[in-house]
Parts: sequence; C-alpha cells; structure tokens
Amino acid sequence: MMELNIKLVLPVMIPLPIFDQQKILQEECLEEVMSLSGKVATIYPFDSIYDEVPLFFNIYQSPEQCTLIKKIWKPAATGRKYKVIEVIAKVNVDFEKILADFIRENGEGKITLDELLGVVKDDVMSEIIYEIRIFILMCNTVRPGSISLIEGYSFLENEYYKPIKSFYTEHLFFAMEAAAKNSWPSFFKINIKDARQWLIDYKFIQNGVGIGSTGRAISALSYVIPESFQSNNIDLAWILLGLEALYTKNNVGLKNQLLEKTELILGKRSSNKKAFGAMYDFRSRLLHGDIDLPLRFSEFDTERIEDFDLEISANEKIALAVLIATLQWMIKNRKSELQFAYELMN
Repeated sequence: MMELNIKLVLPVMIPLPIFDQQKILQEECLEEVMSLSGKVATIYPFDSIYDEVPLFFNIYQSPEQCTLIKKIWKPAATGRKYKVIEVIAKVNVDFEKILADFIRENGEGKITLDELLGVVKDDVMSEIIYEIRIFILMCNTVRPGSISLIEGYSFLENEYYKPIKSFYTEHLFFAMEAAAKNSWPSFFKINIKDARQWLIDYKFIQNGVGIGSTGRAISALSYVIPESFQSNNIDLAWILLGLEALYTKNNVGLKNQLLEKTELILGKRSSNKKAFGAMYDFRSRLLHGDIDLPLRFSEFDTERIEDFDLEISANEKIALAVLIATLQWMIKNRKSELQFAYELMN
C-alpha cells in the first residue's frame, strides 16, 4: 500500500472594505470550513483506486503565514488582500493491485513503473482537486461570493506539484445585492454540511456530470464561475439554462412558467415586478440575434458598449439571484427536484 500526502493551498480573496456584508459571509464560511476539518471525506472519485479520504483544513490569515508558499507566493491582483485555505489529504493507494490490473489488461512492457506511478499520482491529485472544487461550489451556493479563489498550489510530499485553476465567485455576492435592491428573492440560512449532505444523498453529480434537472442546474451554476477576471457574456444563457431545468416542462411558455413558478417557491414579487420578466425578454432577444453586440475584443470606451455591459450585467444578477435562492430553498427543504401541479378552482 502506498500513501500519498497531498496538500492544496488555496488563496482566498478578502472582500474589499466597502463590502461589509460579503466580509461577514466569508468569515462565517471560513469558520464553518474549519469546523468540518476531518469530518468530511472525498465522495466523488472517478474510479476505485482509493477509498474515501478524510479532508483536513487549515486557515491562514495571510499567504505569508503558510510555509509551503511563503517563498513562491505572488498576488494575482494589486490592491487586494488574501487569506489561505490549506487542504490536507492522506491517500492510500494499492499500487501493486493497479500494476497487476494494468499488466493483465495491457500486457507487460507497455509502460514503466515510474510512468505508471506518475499517472496514478496525477489521477489522484486531479480527483482531490475536483472534490475541493465541488466543496467550494457548495460553500458559495449557501453563502454566495464568500470564497473566491485565485490560482492555487498543489503539493505532493511537500513538493510543489502543479497549479490549481482560479475559481472567481465574487459576482455571486453582487447577485445577492441585486436581490436586496429588488426586494426579491430572499435567501435562506443554510450551513455547508447540510448542503453537502443534500448533494451526496440525491447523487446529483456522477462522474463529473450533473444528473437530472437539479444536477443540470448545479452544473449550469458551475459554468458561471470563471477561471479569470474576464467576463463572459454567455453567462446569462447558462443561468437561464439552470432555471429552465428546475422550473419548466416542455418548451411552451417558458417565460410564463418561470414567472409563475418562481413566485410559488420564492414568494411574491412585491416591487420591481417587471424586472424578472424583462430579464427573460432580454435573454431571448440576445440569443435570437435581435441585439447589436460589441465585438469580443472591443476595448473602446464608448457609451453604447458601456450601456450594453451594464444591461447584461443587471440581467445576469437578477437571474443568478433566482437560481441561487432556488437551490438554497431546495437544500433547506430537502427537495431533489421541483414538482408543480395545476389545480382547478371553483
């Protein structure tokens, strides 16, 4: 049996001073992450080369406090401060069995021991990183925008292994702000442990794929979390894909289905009642080619381009708030999917 000692070092962007509520969310989230140290385990391995592995967490108040990256740390953006989540996993791998299985299926001489060992190490590292990404996704589902990661570092036996891609989520918090401004939807108080257990119990994610309507919505949310600061104007399509997966049946009257059913789940819209419907109209016009688009690489600071960016951003925030609030409602009420029935009234 071979033990692989893995550490992931994840720099977390500290919210800017003007966003007090986001800072509170982050502090709550990091406190709960620490409380789960050693109490959660890997759950989504792609194969059976190792069993469940407990995950341990350390929180550092600055990257300089983390010995592993102290000498190689480089901030991704000037003017920002960072905390660090360190993830520790000790993975026991039956390398002899893997080798025997490989020889039986492929024959001897196809690969050297060192080459096979390298493949196994890379597979294990990739799966641990994948597990942590799912964990961070659920953290940001229950506390939107709380854990936004810049490029991180992975270590094997305390030796640097490879970079970990960024996971920018700050815009999820801005969706919450948009919801507060529109007085709809409301969000729910949920802890990470319950959200993770909901994900496990209903098997929404299988081998990296979102299964069923809720799994598709979770996958759609993952596409809205970029690996760079560069915005993506197709985010609105992904968000609406997630909402339609949850709320709609067939392809008839999608807008009306969303308008009616979201109120049944998230409550009546008491103000700005037309904002959600206007967002869906904007999406339809955008996807059907009825809106003039800036070129992808346009860098001109013109009023027309600025207006387009502001409009698409506002619509994305509204839709994203509804998607996140719906997933929170489902976690809180332990629902695997949304089901609606029409009733005839006398």
